[in-house]
Amino acid sequence: LGYRDMQNDDVKNLIKTYVQASLKQDIPCNLIFEIVESEDIQDYSSVKEFFNDFKCAELKIAIDDFGSGYSNFTYLHELNPDYLKIDGSLIKDIHTNEKSHIIVKTIVSFAQELGIKTIAEYIYNKEVYKEVVDLKIDGHQGYFLGEPKSSITKEIESRKFPLSV
Repeated sequence: LGYRDMQNDDVKNLIKTYVQASLKQDIPCNLIFEIVESEDIQDYSSVKEFFNDFKCAELKIAIDDFGSGYSNFTYLHELNPDYLKIDGSLIKDIHTNEKSHIIVKTIVSFAQELGIKTIAEYIYNKEVYKEVVDLKIDGHQGYFLGEPKSSITKEIESRKFPLSV
């Protein structure tokens, strides 16, 4: 989600419908909101309000592409995310670029201190995978681990909601 999405009433209503149906049917809603970093966020209270609208025990927040673009510590301080998805631009050459390795190691260290889980994006070979495992990054994404499958995508698209709303 981008900041504009969080301000969009149609998006809010769609998510509210899902959460309400989930709670009504006693099904865990298991939501992870992946926030795209941007300089658009100037009012963190409205972002917090957005998440408060969808209170459920399973609600999690992930900061996407951390380490690139507009990465800043205000996101960490204000939003208390559950996950940091470390940007692929830092991960892709972690096995050959000492600077990337140090930056990622530092991100992982302070995330651990804050109780935030980390996810490495852009794992495309065995060497990169070994490095992120050695750094104790919690989650891993990339073509080395598996390519997106059209059958799964079609299955998800055909359902839209796993609940009757």
